[in-house]
Amino acid sequence: MDELIYSVKEVFSDFLRKELTGYYNIPEYQRGYKWNEANIVALLNDIEKFRQETGNAEATFYCLQNITLVKNTNANCFHVVDGQQRLTTLLILLSFLQHETDSTPLLLENKLQYSIRPETHEFITKQVLTGHIWEKETVPERKDQYYIREVARSIQAWFKENTATDKGKFLEILLSRVKLIVNVVDDKEEKIFSSLNGGKVNLDGADLLRAILMTRAAKEKYHGTSATSEVREFRIRMGMELDLMNLWFGKTADYFKQFISDQTIGMARINRFDFTTLPINLLYLLYYEYRRNEKESLNFSFFEYGKNSNGNPDDDRWEMYLELQEMYAILQRWYNDKELYHYLGFLFFNFKAQTPFRDIYTQWKALNSRDKFLKNIQHTIATRMLDRYLEETEKAAPDYQKCLKTMTEAISDFRENWYNNDKELYQILILLDIFRILDSKSIKKLPTDYFTRKSGQKDGEDKEHILSQTPRKDNGEIATIKTDWERFAQSEDFKDIRSQMQEILNHSDAELTEQELTQLQNLLNSAGLNSIGNMVLLDLRINRSYGNADYAHKRTIIFQEYMNQKYVRPHTLAVFMKGDIDAREATGIPLNRWTLEDIKRNTDKIAKEIGKNFNAWLTQNN
Repeated sequence: MDELIYSVKEVFSDFLRKELTGYYNIPEYQRGYKWNEANIVALLNDIEKFRQETGNAEATFYCLQNITLVKNTNANCFHVVDGQQRLTTLLILLSFLQHETDSTPLLLENKLQYSIRPETHEFITKQVLTGHIWEKETVPERKDQYYIREVARSIQAWFKENTATDKGKFLEILLSRVKLIVNVVDDKEEKIFSSLNGGKVNLDGADLLRAILMTRAAKEKYHGTSATSEVREFRIRMGMELDLMNLWFGKTADYFKQFISDQTIGMARINRFDFTTLPINLLYLLYYEYRRNEKESLNFSFFEYGKNSNGNPDDDRWEMYLELQEMYAILQRWYNDKELYHYLGFLFFNFKAQTPFRDIYTQWKALNSRDKFLKNIQHTIATRMLDRYLEETEKAAPDYQKCLKTMTEAISDFRENWYNNDKELYQILILLDIFRILDSKSIKKLPTDYFTRKSGQKDGEDKEHILSQTPRKDNGEIATIKTDWERFAQSEDFKDIRSQMQEILNHSDAELTEQELTQLQNLLNSAGLNSIGNMVLLDLRINRSYGNADYAHKRTIIFQEYMNQKYVRPHTLAVFMKGDIDAREATGIPLNRWTLEDIKRNTDKIAKEIGKNFNAWLTQNN
C-alpha cells in the first residue's frame, strides 16, 4: 500500500477495492459506540469552519485522525484495531447527508459490521442507512444504539440551526477533503503508536508527519527485509528522537521562528502547522522553505511522499527523515555557536524579508566551512545596513566602502540628530551589544527578544538620553551644563549657537524662565544631546522609574537593577557603569557625571567600532 492518507469517500470505496476486501469489522474486544452531542457538534463546527476558511483550495484537507487496521484475508475484511468511533460517526453523518440530498447510499452499504453485536449492525442497517432514524421515533435497545440515536439527532439539530450551511457542499467537503490516516499493520506486528483518544482531532501537521515517518520511513529503511523486530525497535528510537526535537524547539522557538518568512507563517496557521503547540513544526516549516519550489504550497501533500534526492523512489520518506535530522543538527550547531547565534539572530530579526532561509542554509551546505559561512553572514549584515545609504542609481553597482564612509561620518558627527532615526539607531545599538558579548567570556548570550527593540507597554524598551534631554534647575544640572559649555564654547563645531547659549547660561539658575529652559533644551539637542553617543536602549520599566533624573541617579538605579538580576543591555550597562575609565581619569571627570565631552568621546568610539568591523566584513570576502 503506497498511500497513507485517504479521503472519506476512498475509505469506504477505493481503498477496500484496492485491498481486495469488502468491509470493516469491529472486533469483539472493541468497546461500544460512545460519541455524544458535544463530540459531533465540535466535529461539525470544525468542518464548517474549515470549509469557510479554505473555500475551493483542493490541496487542503481536514484530518480526522487515524484508523488502524489488520487485514483478515480469510474473512475478506479489515479488523478495526483503532478508529471504530470515527468510522461509525462518519457512517451516521454520511447517511444523514445522503438522505437529505437524495444521494445514493450505496457507498455505505455493508461497509461496517459489528462481529459480536448483530443487534447494533441491524440497527445501523435498518434505521441509519435507510434514514428512518430521522423520520420517526426510534427506541434503542442497547447502550451503543442509544448513543447512535443521540448523535443522529444532534446532526439533524445542528443543520436545522445552521441554515446557511449548504448540505450538498458540506457533503462534497466531507467526501473529498475530510481525510484519515489509514494504517495497516500485520496481525503479528506491535500495537500501533498512535493510540490517540476517541473523537475528532483537528490533527496538526506534526502529528501527520510523525505518522508518516514512523509508519513509512521506518519500513523504507529496512526495505526488502523481514526484519520486523528491527523495524519495531527503530520506530521506538525514532519516536524518542522526534520527542527530543520537539523539546529542543520548544526551548528555541522564539529564535528560530524569525528564520521563517511571514508568508510561510501565514500558511502554517491556515494549514495547521502550529509551532506554539508542537514546536517541532518549526523544523518542518524551515524544511519546507529550503526544499519547496515556486509552485508548492505549505500543506501536508508537500511532505506526504517524502523527497527524492538519490534517484530511488522507494525510500523517499526515509530520505526526508535523514534530511530533517541533518537540518536539526545544523540548527543546533548554529544555536550553540556564540558568534553564529548572534550574527544569524541579528540578520534574521532585522532583515528577515531580504534574507530567505533557503539562501542561508544553502550557503552553509555549499561552503562546508564554519568560518567562511560566518564571514558571509557578517558581509551580508554590513551590506544590508549600508543599503540605506545607496542612491537609486547606485544600486546596480553599489560602492559599499563609500556608503561606510558616509555612515561613519554620520555616527561621528557630534551634532547629528539620531533621535528620530529609530531603525538605524536601534540596529547600531544592538550591534554594539553583540560586539561586547563576543569580546567577553563572561557575558551571556543576548536574549532572543533583544535582537530588536522590545515592544510592549509593560516590558518593552525605548531609546533613552544618557545626559537628560531636559535640564532641570532643581538638581544642579544647569550648573553642570555651564561647566561643560566652558570646555566646548570655543570649538568651531558650535560657532552657530555660541552666542545664544552664552546669553542663556549667563543667567543664574533661578532667573531662567520656562521659555529660556525650552530654548536651552533645543540648543543642547542641536549641540550633541541627540547624537548617537548620548543614546542607549533601556527597558521602559527602568526608564519610568527615574523619570527625568540626572546621570548619577540613573546610574544608581541601573546598577541596582543589574545587581537584582534584571537584564540590562551590555552597551547600556557599559555606558552607565564603566565607560572609558582611563580617559575619564585623564580628564578628571567623575564617574558619576556624564558630560558633553563624554558624549563626544562615546560618539567617536562608536564610529570607530562600527567602521572597523564593517570594513573588515566588507573586505574579508574579496
